[in-house]
Amino acid sequence: MIDPDAWRVRRSLVIGTILWCGGIVTYITLAGGESSLRETVAVGALTLAGSTLGSYVFGAIWDDQNKRRFGAGGRRVETRVEEVTPAAPVAPIAEEGP
Repeated sequence: MIDPDAWRVRRSLVIGTILWCGGIVTYITLAGGESSLRETVAVGALTLAGSTLGSYVFGAIWDDQNKRRFGAGGRRVETRVEEVTPAAPVAPIAEEGP
């Protein structure tokens, strides 16, 4: 059984991660100074925030797609398939030649 509060926990982790990354970048920006370490940390924090947000959106899309496919109960939703009768054969068109 899927925990209904799973998205609440995921959302809290995503928001916390993005705020933490934003705090780091803000501190580095306001603290001043220029060094390759600060630049690397800022790039890493922005990359982490971007990948976290992208994973969250992709995970939500994937989860919604699975809910549509399998239904809310986790079972595959049966679709009704109607049998199609083949059409009557058609005579080939005669080509006019010289």
